[in-house]
Amino acid sequence: MRSRSGPDSVRIAGMTDVAARTGLERLLRPRSVAIIGISKEPGSLGETQVGNFDRFGFTGELHLVSRNRDAVGERRCVRTVEELPPGIDAAVLCVPRAGVVETLEALAALGVGGAMVFASGFAEQDEAGRRDQERIVEIAARSGMAVNGPNCLGLTNFVDGIPYAFGPTLPPDAATRGGTAAAVVSQSGATMANIARGLVTRGIAVTYQMSTGNEAVLGIEDHLAFVLDDDRPGPVALFAEQIRRPQMFLTLAQRARERGRHLVLLHPGRSEGARAAAQSHTGALAGDYDVMRTVVERAGVLVVDDLDMLVDAITVLARYPQPPVRGVAVTSDSGAVKSLTLDECAALGLDLPTFAPATIDAIHQALPSFAVASNPLDLTAQCIYDRFLYERSAHAMLADPNVGSFLAIVQPGPNLRWLHENALFDELRATTKPALLALPLGTSRWPDDLIALMIEREIPFTGTGSQALRAIAALTRYGQRRERTANEARPPAMSAAMKTAIAALLATAKPGPLAEHRGKAVLAALGIPVPAGELALDPAEAQAIAERIGYPVVLKAQAATLLHKSDAGGVAVGIADAAALDAAWARVAENVARARPDLVLDGMLVEAMGAPGLELVVGAKRDAAWGTVLLAGLGGIWIEALGDVALFAADASAEEVAAGLRGLKGAALLTGARGVPAVDIPAVARVVVQIGRLMEAFPEIGEVDINPLVALEHGAIALDALLVR
Repeated sequence: MRSRSGPDSVRIAGMTDVAARTGLERLLRPRSVAIIGISKEPGSLGETQVGNFDRFGFTGELHLVSRNRDAVGERRCVRTVEELPPGIDAAVLCVPRAGVVETLEALAALGVGGAMVFASGFAEQDEAGRRDQERIVEIAARSGMAVNGPNCLGLTNFVDGIPYAFGPTLPPDAATRGGTAAAVVSQSGATMANIARGLVTRGIAVTYQMSTGNEAVLGIEDHLAFVLDDDRPGPVALFAEQIRRPQMFLTLAQRARERGRHLVLLHPGRSEGARAAAQSHTGALAGDYDVMRTVVERAGVLVVDDLDMLVDAITVLARYPQPPVRGVAVTSDSGAVKSLTLDECAALGLDLPTFAPATIDAIHQALPSFAVASNPLDLTAQCIYDRFLYERSAHAMLADPNVGSFLAIVQPGPNLRWLHENALFDELRATTKPALLALPLGTSRWPDDLIALMIEREIPFTGTGSQALRAIAALTRYGQRRERTANEARPPAMSAAMKTAIAALLATAKPGPLAEHRGKAVLAALGIPVPAGELALDPAEAQAIAERIGYPVVLKAQAATLLHKSDAGGVAVGIADAAALDAAWARVAENVARARPDLVLDGMLVEAMGAPGLELVVGAKRDAAWGTVLLAGLGGIWIEALGDVALFAADASAEEVAAGLRGLKGAALLTGARGVPAVDIPAVARVVVQIGRLMEAFPEIGEVDINPLVALEHGAIALDALLVR
């Protein structure tokens, strides 16, 4: 086992790294444990803890504290914490909320390294509970104690036999069942238990199951660091409603990737109610969950949408550590399943690759003459009479270089019996390509003896075919993203000359939004095309500018706080000549004065009319926790109606951005639809990449919103821009 060191060690205000590491190690691998609060009631929480440690064969010192019992079995109890010997590694608090703080104070005085607090009623309940939780944090910071909880179901280290469990736990041999293993780290105790049980029922051993509850001191980041420092391989299942230390989490994600470990995260918060509105389109569309998902996926984490997908993904990755990068081959013994699979894969964006000629020849030799060698493959009812059809066809499909994964959707009935007798399992064990077995009606229909055989042979199985396809689609996107990130070139750093020019433009800008003309000056310095134009302070200047750039022109009122110019009547378009320009100036000035009587304008921006094209939105948002995320998608009238956008990390490559644009729901508008020519996607991607470079080079810029960026057949031009300093 490696020693713990570096930036992934637990961080608690006031604690040294050495003390923090020691506290966490003492909690998770204790040589001595105190169980505090054993009541006289049979089967109480404290007595359950004693039973758990005995059942797990704990060989260290076990100290018991009870106010009303002299002994538990042959073990003597002391009355108070103060009677315990100093230097105990860990303590389990089986006391109600009212006694937690006092007990922790006494434990800190004895130099106890870590504590497990099950009790609820703290920050999740009321103000008094919040104050008590703050006292827990203070005690931990002062003493170096690693405190897990409160309001949690505990944790179990199956590797070393350490069970801090509020209720029944998995058997002590959970870490050694099966040839593949995974760890579970969760803020929710019930979810932790459900994930662990789900994995064990699929034949996946569980090395650690950890719940963190309110995370007053220790969080999922700390336990994840501990798990990743373990030499044992296997993916880690994570459930988090809030990642409290994003930068530490991202560091751990990188560490997991370097060590060949997969992190699979389920994080609630996709609903509209979880998002906060912002003043710009970028801020409104890039909600907290979207930002988190974009950044953690870029860091190499697989983010899933529900518990079934989480368990399925962990099951597959535990047995097939290399995620697929190509499409799936699907086989079944039902024509209806074939049709349904085609629909589902189309909806999921999951590729069903065309078989290579050699594969088709092999399938024709394996199947009856009336079978069609296509993907999905219908093995026909002949399976009832030829129990080796699954094995022969799987052998051919898994050998196909176009195939990245394999799924067999098996009809209930005689064919399940054939699975006992043919060599399909040997094919699936021999391949490195991820494979799954599924039933149309779910795992409740798998016979017990067949489940036992699949677990013994280490064959991944799941519920319905739909459930399996969703998991395979997520795993394939994950594999493709990892491959692309590993191979792509990072955008070059901004040149010194460009950085100097932009710094000069920002130097005089006050905090808050920049007026459009200032924002466009920054974009122009960045190399992003903007319309020809200048700021005019009076109608005479406007006339001179219009003569230089040529009619028709656009007139826009300019002020830092005039974010929605059109709403205030502050825009006039299609101005054809000098007379129309004079009239437009008077009209726009009057409209803005009426709408915003206290507003003082910088002047009016006179610009050349832009060429017609597809209106897009491009933006960036600097999140206080996760950093910068970029956004691109359909703009103009489409943005409010559809919200069809893609998000990217700040260092995304042009290739990644182009791929994201082609994945929009309205991608046909970009690639050419109904006789309209395709737009210049590479030019749009370059704009997005440049905005990312701007955000990385100038941390004082909090937000960018270009709407619209007009994409043309050749090139793209920013017609409006909002930058927030």
